[in-house]
Amino acid sequence: MIEKVHFKSEGLVLAGNLSYYIDETRGGGVKEWKNQFSVMGWETWLNFDPVSKAQHITIPFMVIHSDTCALAGNAKRFYQDLQGVKELVWDGFDHTDHYDNPDVINLTVDKAATFLFNNLK
Repeated sequence: MIEKVHFKSEGLVLAGNLSYYIDETRGGGVKEWKNQFSVMGWETWLNFDPVSKAQHITIPFMVIHSDTCALAGNAKRFYQDLQGVKELVWDGFDHTDHYDNPDVINLTVDKAATFLFNNLK
């Protein structure tokens, strides 16, 4: 196992200003979360390609994302390739705001609930 996150860059999965994962009042405060990554998972993680699967999705689907979320370009391509009823919510929030910012969560849950209510009949 290697350390997953800290503010140095040698031998890590994530590096840089990722304070969410270290801040004990946010993600780093989840007692079950360990700051570890099994290097055996690299190949699977690096070869995982959900974008190529979007063309097979025909059920109603909502994508909630932003330019400051991880892999924004992939999210746009994924959305474009979806085949069923779809909605794109491109907000201005940071990636981790979708995890634990109550205002962002309430907004996106309301949008998702409306989308699902209107499309799952």
